[in-house]
Amino acid sequence: MLYTAITPGIETVVLIGDNDLINEIIEAAPASLQRNTTLQFV
Repeated sequence: MLYTAITPGIETVVLIGDNDLINEIIEAAPASLQRNTTLQFV
């Protein structure tokens, strides 16, 4: 959900919270990569 919090930012975004947790979220693979679809990547 970090993406939805940052998207509206134009020039500056301020993140407030636990630095370790924010870093963990940033480093984690997006959930969209885990979806089962019939789309094929070329």
